[in-house]
Amino acid sequence: MILSLIGWLGTSSYLVAHFYLALTHNPRIRLYYVVNLLAAVVLVFSSAAIASWQAAVTNLFWALISLAIVMRYAPQLPFKLSESWLMRPCVLLGIAGLGLSPLVFYQGMSLLGWAGTAMFVLSYLLFASGVIQRRRFLCYNTMAAYGLVPILYLDGNLPVFVLELAWGTISLVGLLRLKA
Repeated sequence: MILSLIGWLGTSSYLVAHFYLALTHNPRIRLYYVVNLLAAVVLVFSSAAIASWQAAVTNLFWALISLAIVMRYAPQLPFKLSESWLMRPCVLLGIAGLGLSPLVFYQGMSLLGWAGTAMFVLSYLLFASGVIQRRRFLCYNTMAAYGLVPILYLDGNLPVFVLELAWGTISLVGLLRLKA
């Protein structure tokens, strides 16, 4: 019961922050990262406790990136971050997961979930480092969220399952608003 409440607290916090980023014209980006940091830490704990590893990994990475932004830590990377170099493998992994699912359903959905996890963490890295803008970030978040939904359902991770359904929808609405 307590674990579930903790998960719902993290979910609610993430949704408020994502709604703020996706649907406001000039969001205060530091506030966005502070709320994300708190939500991520909570969901790492609750997801790891029920062995929902895709959600735990995603949130751990988001917590680390958010902490770096909040602390104003900007490491100099010895290489240039490339959107196509990072995102293409995510798409291929997702396609492989979908292709496997008729043969070994759970493993295929797990692979699709890992593709969503990779897309989430890499798009967050690209957005936080300024390589991609908000529109592209929302596009990747739409795909990543809906890619994670099946495995979260199968794992019984209801707070993060609901989070991803809402996250994908908010991302899509924000994307459509930015294109208009």
